[in-house]
Amino acid sequence: MTGSRHAEFKASRDRVGLKERVWLQHTPQGDLAVVFWEAQDIPKVFQTLMTSTHPFDVWFRDKILTDIHGIAPGGPPPPMNEEILLA
Repeated sequence: MTGSRHAEFKASRDRVGLKERVWLQHTPQGDLAVVFWEAQDIPKVFQTLMTSTHPFDVWFRDKILTDIHGIAPGGPPPPMNEEILLA
């Protein structure tokens, strides 16, 4: 998302009103992505991205969400996180 598709990635997030930040966390068990989403309605943003027919959104859904994370577009959304601390 920081390379040749960055402009498409940014346009996708702008279309749905989403601010997204990602960090790479190195742990003894392996690397993982820490993803932060900020929007007025996160479930609506997720639903919009999962049903979008925009070419970038389709690519992102197929390659990133499904192939890497195993999230099925036709299935239920993953549970939303519960905020337990705000400083």
